[in-house]
Amino acid sequence: MEDFDSLPHEKAQNRVAIYAVIAALCLGLGGYAVYEHHTAQNLAASNVQATTALNATQSQLSDLSAKVNSLAAKNAAQEAAAAQAAQAAQAAAALRPAAGHRLDSRYKKIQAELDAQGKAIEQAQNDLTSTQGDLVNTRTELTGSIAHTHDELVLLQKRGERNYTEFDLAKSKEFKHAGPFELRLKKADGKHQFADMELMVDDRHLSQKHVNLYQPVMFYTPDSPQPVEVVINDISKDHIHGYVSASKYRQSELASMSNATENAAQGTGQDQGGAANKDDQPVQREKLPVPQARVERYGRAKGRKITFGLRPEHLTETHASEKPGVVHIEANVDVVEPMGMETMIHFFADGVPLCARVDPAVQTGPGDKLMLAADLNHMHLIDDESGRVI
Repeated sequence: MEDFDSLPHEKAQNRVAIYAVIAALCLGLGGYAVYEHHTAQNLAASNVQATTALNATQSQLSDLSAKVNSLAAKNAAQEAAAAQAAQAAQAAAALRPAAGHRLDSRYKKIQAELDAQGKAIEQAQNDLTSTQGDLVNTRTELTGSIAHTHDELVLLQKRGERNYTEFDLAKSKEFKHAGPFELRLKKADGKHQFADMELMVDDRHLSQKHVNLYQPVMFYTPDSPQPVEVVINDISKDHIHGYVSASKYRQSELASMSNATENAAQGTGQDQGGAANKDDQPVQREKLPVPQARVERYGRAKGRKITFGLRPEHLTETHASEKPGVVHIEANVDVVEPMGMETMIHFFADGVPLCARVDPAVQTGPGDKLMLAADLNHMHLIDDESGRVI
């Protein structure tokens, strides 16, 4: 009985074991299937990447093939061009002897033109060098004529080449007469040494800003052959000191002198041809007394050929009271030149052209006789040989 009861129990255990084996087999097969699936996916992805890389490599190979073909075509074209150039060179060499004479004539013509241009360039360089030298000389003369002090201005005045008028201006709204025009100081900077000025020239206002110390300001007036020069040689706060330099003679005066010289030469010719002078007696020249203060100085010029000079501002209308050294001369008026603030009188004395400066209120005209006052204290004697004032 005991053995019979144990059989069903053993069978149950065997079934459990079989089921367990079957379950283990199923799990193993399932895991293997999953593994195989993943492996298949990885292989597929690898195949895709390999295909893409292969396609890219094929594209690069195609590009390289196209470049190689292009280079080969260029080489072939260059070889063909080289062959054509060689043929052209051979043809030119064959034609060169025949065209040699024509090329030589052209070469000579071109060489002649180049030589002519070279000479023209050399001449232009010489002219430029000469012009530069003139500019340097002019600049040297201008810079050498600037007076830094009152003593240097006195030396310039003694040369007698130009008229010099000193001025001393303070900041003001009023104009002050200085030489041929009027000046007004607007601003003076003593620290930076510059000034702003206004000028009144022939009723016209001129503004000159930032004028530095010793910087010449030059401009032309209507009847001046040379520029008028304004120089500041001292600058302090709202105060300046300097001078005005102007030409000794006006353009009209120089023209009048030139015409007088021509007229005198023509008159001399007429006198020689027609004996116009009565009884062949020489013309009586008017004698002027030399100021006592200048007798000793002018005595050294005895026997030398000299020229007498007197500026228009020192040959004026007569006045009731006159200082010593002023003499009266009678003028036959030739030309009357109104200048606004003054009137210029042109006349001749012994065939020599002279110019006087009178007040505009003086009533006179061409052909009139006018008594003038000559201030010989300001006369000049010029050595004709050296051109310097004695």
